[in-house]
Amino acid sequence: YHIHSFSVTMSSAPPPYTSLSENTDAVLKLNLGERGTRRVAFRKLWDSDSSNVSYQRLADLAVHYSILSDQHKNKHKLLFTGKNATVNITYVDEDGDTILISSDDELAEAFH
Repeated sequence: YHIHSFSVTMSSAPPPYTSLSENTDAVLKLNLGERGTRRVAFRKLWDSDSSNVSYQRLADLAVHYSILSDQHKNKHKLLFTGKNATVNITYVDEDGDTILISSDDELAEAFH
């Protein structure tokens, strides 16, 4: 089988928040490269069980949007299911550094 690897970049660092909740009014822009840019409401990333943002939900949405884009471009021919996908999520911080996100804590930190 083939592992599909792609990068997702949050177009800019999210604005700073002192506390995060499912009601945090924020939108992330996911740059999926040639697959386009998608807007994701913060509430879609919220995990009420852990009361925190979920890196896995963000990665799952990135794969989902990539699959939709591939299907649209290829007239609904399924190129990959996402099960064998590797996702790298980054954002550019206030200092201009590219920051890799790989956990819930790192995703939450991007908002502070």
